[in-house]
Amino acid sequence: MTSLWLDRAPVSVPVTPEPDGEYDCVVVGAGLTGLVTALLFARAGRTVAVLEGRTIGAVTTGNTTGKLTLLQGTHLSAITAKHSASTVRHYVDANLEGQQWLLRFCAENDIATQHADAITYAGTEDGTDLVRKEFRACEQAGLDVAWAEETALPFHTHGAVRLAQQAQFDPMDVLEGLTLQACRHGATIFEHTRVHAVHGDTVSTDRGDIRAGTVVLATGTPILDRGGYFARLEPHRSYAAAFRVPGEFPHDMYLSADQPTRSLRYAPHAGEDLLLVGGSGHVVGRTRSAMAHVADMYNWTRTHFPDAELTHRWSAQDYS
Repeated sequence: MTSLWLDRAPVSVPVTPEPDGEYDCVVVGAGLTGLVTALLFARAGRTVAVLEGRTIGAVTTGNTTGKLTLLQGTHLSAITAKHSASTVRHYVDANLEGQQWLLRFCAENDIATQHADAITYAGTEDGTDLVRKEFRACEQAGLDVAWAEETALPFHTHGAVRLAQQAQFDPMDVLEGLTLQACRHGATIFEHTRVHAVHGDTVSTDRGDIRAGTVVLATGTPILDRGGYFARLEPHRSYAAAFRVPGEFPHDMYLSADQPTRSLRYAPHAGEDLLLVGGSGHVVGRTRSAMAHVADMYNWTRTHFPDAELTHRWSAQDYS
């Protein structure tokens, strides 16, 4: 089965020649990061080429949960534990600007978004302390969060932090809009073009070389052999599935603070609202059975949503 977001016609890209010539900026990777970057450079009057090894949104963006929120599990408290209050505030301000830019872009281009509260909850008593730390970190950073003893989830929780009026979307709808606007501003997008190396101002691909004033890597991993970053990364695999659920179910965005991670949201699809469940992650290669993680997520979903009917399933890989 495929990702809910990729269960559609591919994003249309104008027919392009073989990559050659010279550009002010070359962006490697045609996901959300790469296409936003390309659009901003193109709007500023730069000549831009986007090089994508597969197709638009094929990897990270096409397999995400599509949440657009400043409440990100327990990340803010983790940052607060190692950095100054000023750094944390800058992080929140940057996230807010990025969120609002994307929401403005969607509104200006008639791309559907849904507003929902974001909730980080403790599924066990051991998770309560993590959620309280996140609540305090959010307050200190100026986020208008609220503490909740209970949620609308169909099981008991042990405390939750809620941030109202966050957003979610179909990420491929956003990529379609970004592609259209970037091309209208003169950007050229080359799919099925894999970058092998960058030497000076020359970008080498499997379809030829092009020259660039600036190269932006917007890939899942740093693909160049510089600084040994490729060896310092830790890959994380997680799983997601969409379910048809009879009757009402919670329509906020949820993420558990404790393990195994459970991520929930709803997604409008083909005239109905589906339940998206994600999580059950692990470090790649460090589990006896990946399918056991998938089965655990399915069993958890059907325990709490007994009549859930699977419609889509997929996996995602992120790096830290």
